Amino acid sequence: MLLTGVNNHYPIPSYAVYTWLRGDKLYVMFPPTLGTKAHTVIFPATEKGISLFLSVLKERKPGHIPIATPGEPTQYQVERALVKDRKYKAKARATAQQAELLKMLEDIGL
Repeated sequence: MLLTGVNNHYPIPSYAVYTWLRGDKLYVMFPPTLGTKAHTVIFPATEKGISLFLSVLKERKPGHIPIATPGEPTQYQVERALVKDRKYKAKARATAQQAELLKMLEDIGL
């Protein structure tokens, strides 16, 4: 979206995030803050994942937001919060099984 009369290079506020959807994953990039680098966390594009994402946004307030807090979680924290979700757990298990199967096929030369 191009806004007329606005500097397009204006940085987003420190409490804002960049988001994009790719397939069934919601990518959230937290911008760098003083002394930290930007980092990206992936949420599943499910009801539980979107709900968790919205709770993170509610925790973000102007000012310094340290990493590994409710307002700027790590990937590990997101996965731990989602572990109670049966659909997410089943999908994670299926992905791990698929990776194991592909490794076995590689090992036998297929």
